[in-house]
Amino acid sequence: MASGQKADGRVNRRSPRYRTAEETPAPPAKGRRTSAENAPLVYEPGRTTPVTEEEALRVLRRKRRAELTEQYADADAEALRAAGLPPTLAKALKDPELMPTELSRYDVKKLPVTVRLPRPMVELLNALAELEDMYLTSEIELAIWKVLKEPPRDPSVRRAEYLAYLRETVGPERAQYMLDKLFGGEA
Repeated sequence: MASGQKADGRVNRRSPRYRTAEETPAPPAKGRRTSAENAPLVYEPGRTTPVTEEEALRVLRRKRRAELTEQYADADAEALRAAGLPPTLAKALKDPELMPTELSRYDVKKLPVTVRLPRPMVELLNALAELEDMYLTSEIELAIWKVLKEPPRDPSVRRAEYLAYLRETVGPERAQYMLDKLFGGEA
């Protein structure tokens, strides 16, 4: 049995591996952009526009390409056929059913996403939702929508904000430990 297969022969659909700080490429030369389908997006200082649908699609396609590449690296032809997938990675990457050509619309079925949040944050959000006569998920969705309407912030500023949030909520020692785990100590 190949490592990309489950015991019953189905293909294992694993999430793509996230880059570490060492694997993150250097920013492109001033005025040059990299294709997000080949490399992660890089923050450009002074940016005044929100993330575009084109950028989101390129990132989505890059992550999907990585998933398919990993899936095909370990799977045998029988497992791919059983999963209803094309016989080769090249064909899978050209299949519009497997490789998105546009972002989903907002009015289609929502995507379940699992995130871990601190218990007090969820408790406070539940109280806020009740006060505002909203659902918890609606409060989270609205907060994310507001963030997406703004331009991306400088990563060093965002990490400093995150560290300040951690220091306020869990204390300085625990905050530094958590920051080291998440970002390798960078702030």
